[in-house]
Amino acid sequence: MLYLASSYKKSLKNEWEAPVMAIFSLAQVFLASMILGLYVGDYRIGTSPFLLLREHPDFMNLPFVQSYIDNPNYLAKITPRGLNPLLMNYWMTIHPPTLFLGFASTLPPFAFAIAGLWNKKHTEWQQIALPWTYFGILILGVGILMGGAWAYEALSFGGFWAWDPVENSSLVPWLVLVGAGHVMIVNKNKGGSLFTTHLLAIGSFLLVLYSTFLTRSGILGESSVHAFTDLGMQGQLVLYVLTFVFICVVLLIENSLIRTSYILGSILLTYFSILYGHKTAVFYIWVLTSIGLTVYSYNKYFPKEKDEEELYSREFWMFLGAFVLLLSALVITYFTSIPVMNKLFGMKKAPLEKADYNMWTVPFAILLMILIAAAQFLKYKKTNSKEFYKKLSFSFVISVLFGLACSIPLYLLNDFSEANGLQKWNLISYSLLFISGIFAVLANGDYWLRILKGKISKSGASIAHIGFAMILIGALISTSKSC
Repeated sequence: MLYLASSYKKSLKNEWEAPVMAIFSLAQVFLASMILGLYVGDYRIGTSPFLLLREHPDFMNLPFVQSYIDNPNYLAKITPRGLNPLLMNYWMTIHPPTLFLGFASTLPPFAFAIAGLWNKKHTEWQQIALPWTYFGILILGVGILMGGAWAYEALSFGGFWAWDPVENSSLVPWLVLVGAGHVMIVNKNKGGSLFTTHLLAIGSFLLVLYSTFLTRSGILGESSVHAFTDLGMQGQLVLYVLTFVFICVVLLIENSLIRTSYILGSILLTYFSILYGHKTAVFYIWVLTSIGLTVYSYNKYFPKEKDEEELYSREFWMFLGAFVLLLSALVITYFTSIPVMNKLFGMKKAPLEKADYNMWTVPFAILLMILIAAAQFLKYKKTNSKEFYKKLSFSFVISVLFGLACSIPLYLLNDFSEANGLQKWNLISYSLLFISGIFAVLANGDYWLRILKGKISKSGASIAHIGFAMILIGALISTSKSC
């Protein structure tokens, strides 16, 4: 028996090792190429981190660089000022490496999802990737909170979050990764949601790559306070993102003729775009073709669930929560990508302000609070609806009464008679968010104490939901005077 178990583990290791390590190796090659700074003909691959400004063609004509050329000892005349005061903060010391570790931790779920497409085993990879997924959720979430703490203490954002494009670039992959973790749990306990799990696990890493493009390409130079300037890597970064998208589409296509045609067509499009230009038009053609083949392959070849989920089932509500997370991530990505669309389509649309982001994202937050409050009380496969509402009634009534007791005096103490429609809607939406947040805290606390009997070993989901709800409530209260 021990020999059979050892042989099975060895075969399982060999089965996943090749595709997973191939994806890891490709990601490492791309990362290494970004710091090479080598020229192949007229094209530069990466930017060397050891390149001095006086050696960079875009900066060598700046006045202070010319001062060095005219007088090599000019630095001796400058009084050293040390590090920027905004950076002399302990959060800034630990925030970036934690955030980068969170970004890197999206790679294992992505690699296993690709391996699942590679091996045509769409379920087995999820159990292996599940611990990595929640590790990534933890680390990336902590890194985002650290960045918020730094902004609150050191920056002039007027708070801990300004909906800056670079901030959004860390939030969006986290939202998608949280959705991936939840549908993986559904698959582990019931099965199903196969395509959604692949989509979210792959999407979280692709959004990290897209975030890298946004922050490192210089395209956000005029709309973000802490984006990088253009280092001449726009084309290279776009190529990295499209390469992984290309791999996903190729592995999804099972018809050999269609797969070969897609591969050759992509190579020819790339060749002609480099040779003759028209890169934007070629990009549109390739993206539309890839989307069409993805939809076709999903309908034709991808395994689907035989039974539909019941309305009153935990898996359906968890899937709905993942969908809300994905939708909110897409909305944030759309508005964050306005500078990209301005460049692609020749638009002149101004980026969204903080109040506009709040208006769009608060409804998603309200839905999430309701879902995380109620989903715990649902059973897998089917739940008695009357029993479900009965269990939720106590926490729902208390949260509504408490929320109204806090919101109505605020309305009465302030003169909203002259407020415009947006201001009145903000008051209503923030009140609903406060009530739903209290509902999430009370419902999960009730489930933890009454259903789970306070057992910590089984209460991870309830504690995490309470923590997430309290963060939103705290954010709402701390910014209430600016509403």
